[in-house]
Amino acid sequence: FITEPARRKVIQYVAYADGQDEEGGHGSHVVGSVVGEPDSAWATIQGSSPPVYEGSTDVSSSFDNILPTENNGMAPAAKVAFFDIGDSNGSLHTPDDLYSGLFPPAYEAEARVHSDSWGTSYNGYLSDDLAIDEFTYDFPDMSILIAAGN
Repeated sequence: FITEPARRKVIQYVAYADGQDEEGGHGSHVVGSVVGEPDSAWATIQGSSPPVYEGSTDVSSSFDNILPTENNGMAPAAKVAFFDIGDSNGSLHTPDDLYSGLFPPAYEAEARVHSDSWGTSYNGYLSDDLAIDEFTYDFPDMSILIAAGN
């Protein structure tokens, strides 16, 4: 995996599943909602040259009335350590042991909030739940957030 703390936004990328994303990837959307911050190239998107396409449709005009500040996430100054568990087909692949396989790379990159929007509808207590509890007990400065279903 790649870790570069000096980067502007994404300081770590772990390509766990396959290094690709399904079209309109959920994790990419969530991370943008949380830590989104337009870079200095935003002005080149407005009045786009070349145009911006969504599929075969030119959507350039949809950017004309949006100010850069309207695209901030909840924590725009935050940085991202991204652990990619989604493949190009939309399937998810998590490490067998979350304690040793999922959380340490982010923690070592100094991330202290771990947002996992891949919860399930099962309401029992599984080994993944135990791993999350143990990691947050052993590393109390790390908050791990799991979706309560998707």
